[in-house]
Amino acid sequence: MGPSELIVPHRILTVDSAGRWTAALKTALADFPCELVTWQRAAANDLKSAVLDLLSSLQNPSKPCSLVLYHCSLASLDFLGLWKEASRVCALPPLVALLDSDEPESVERLREIGCAQVYAGLHTLEGLVKTVKSIPAPSVILDSQLEEWIAANLPWNS
Repeated sequence: MGPSELIVPHRILTVDSAGRWTAALKTALADFPCELVTWQRAAANDLKSAVLDLLSSLQNPSKPCSLVLYHCSLASLDFLGLWKEASRVCALPPLVALLDSDEPESVERLREIGCAQVYAGLHTLEGLVKTVKSIPAPSVILDSQLEEWIAANLPWNS
């Protein structure tokens, strides 16, 4: 790591309306530097606003997301449309699908959509934890010229 690079804890966006996967993962990752952020679709009904809301959650400059966990349920099926639209705008972090049961057709369909991994059932939580821990922590590149300018213009350097 260079002097102008800062490692930040993992930030993972979860789309988990029931919260079961998120709660289990928080417990399993209690000693791991990780921030689980639950994404809730904004009240706006138009697709463009929802996509912009998703992108702003994913691309916060000081806290970029390194992974997205999507619990596939009837209450959250609209997320796949938002994900597809957002992927047309910019590169997105890996998407991991979480299913309540192992349905081969659903697993295959989610992989076709672009999910990097699919976990079926909470009994697969150990594998999910390994996946989360294997994702490299994002780094924030600091602007060294800006740092030098700020340091040179501090009041006690005048």
